[in-house]
Amino acid sequence: MKGLIKFWYIALLSLVFPATALIAQEGPFVPCVGCEDLTQVPFPEPGAWYNPDQSGTGFSLEFQNGIMAGYYFGYDVTGEPEWTVVTSRLTRSEQPDVMWELEVEPNRFTGGNCLGCPYQAPNAPEVLPPIRIEFLQRAYARVTLNDGSVQFMVPIMYGEAGIAYFNEQTPWLFPKLVADPVFSLWTLVFKEFSEEEFAPWTWSSGIVMIGDGVLVTNGPSKGLLSYSVVQPVHPPEVLLSLGNISCSLDEALGEPGCILQLFGINPIEFKIPIGNFTDSRIFGEAADGTMVQGFRLQYD
Repeated sequence: MKGLIKFWYIALLSLVFPATALIAQEGPFVPCVGCEDLTQVPFPEPGAWYNPDQSGTGFSLEFQNGIMAGYYFGYDVTGEPEWTVVTSRLTRSEQPDVMWELEVEPNRFTGGNCLGCPYQAPNAPEVLPPIRIEFLQRAYARVTLNDGSVQFMVPIMYGEAGIAYFNEQTPWLFPKLVADPVFSLWTLVFKEFSEEEFAPWTWSSGIVMIGDGVLVTNGPSKGLLSYSVVQPVHPPEVLLSLGNISCSLDEALGEPGCILQLFGINPIEFKIPIGNFTDSRIFGEAADGTMVQGFRLQYD
């Protein structure tokens, strides 16, 4: 427990204090294996977004009903802290490697009261040059500033430890999922492919448990990362194996991707880009267009 608290503390500090050594100023590379075959998209991950190689600035973003609202926290040219408001409706992108896109003019606010001081309304906002945000996966974004410079960002994971299992290919942190204390609790919901934009989600798994990732270190499956998916049945100590999430390097690309395999009478596989596999949400698509979303319980 102390180790996890220490991890949270270090992760939060990385939002406040700049890194002393910058590795890749543009931000992390998060591959999307097989995404050219996918047609369904999830909304982006809410939370604090930043470039891990340039910690100290970033965005706090929320998404409701296809609308983004958030704040940019950073500094002005003199190094003084400042914050700006960004809000816009998400637009489905026509670019094959982009899920959602938006262009927004940040509003800079000044002149308000300090924490604990008597209330003072801030000055009228100053409209700043527009920025463009493109969400490439649920938890991976490309931010283009008005000068043409680009930053790649990911949400910070502070409620769960993470490990860069494929560190040679990407710094992406895969969640450990060790709560309760061996399994994490989820529910999986499914939607069959439909041309209707608001087609209903058709069935759910009920409560399932996803175990911690296990990396195979030798044998023919060396390098495979696997998470077990089970369901408790009566008596409570009996666990029914429903499937697993397996992540491995694509043979052609040499980049990691994940597959959710569900067993049963009609087994099915869902392709999960690693940027759609976070500590709180899972999103995948089957070959026939059927979608799965995993929602973590007792977590937010």
